[in-house]
Amino acid sequence: MVRFSHTNNDKGGGLVMKILAVIALIVYSLFSTAGNIYLGLRLMSVPQIIPTQDIMAETLAAVGNLVELPQGVVPTIATVEDPEILKKQGLFPTALKGDMILVYPEEKKAILYRPSTNKVVEISVVSLVQEPQAETSPAPAPTPEPMPAPAAPPISP
Repeated sequence: MVRFSHTNNDKGGGLVMKILAVIALIVYSLFSTAGNIYLGLRLMSVPQIIPTQDIMAETLAAVGNLVELPQGVVPTIATVEDPEILKKQGLFPTALKGDMILVYPEEKKAILYRPSTNKVVEISVVSLVQEPQAETSPAPAPTPEPMPAPAAPPISP
């Protein structure tokens, strides 16, 4: 006769919880990354007027007097011409025509500056992604390694 003995060690339950935690972390990371990429691409698609070097220097000096700017990095600066486009996209809903947007992609920061009042209106976190070139293939997405199955309970004779 064969008898099965089972101890009340719930080692498999701990493993299941670890697997669920890893899956939840992966899903959260994917959604966070996708959201940042989406917002970054929307910001890049906004029609912009690129200011002259003099206006860029004046803007950087004015904004630098109001907030701490990243050192050694030259931002992309654009003038808001149609604030409705930004509002429709959910970016800088308080923007007005003539406002300046300073984008620091490496620092993932965008600053909305209003020269008419000499105020920083809003600072947002952005993630800009360059579109892949046709010659290069996108890197494959990392795939999680499968977890080993829990060991079967021992069989006692």
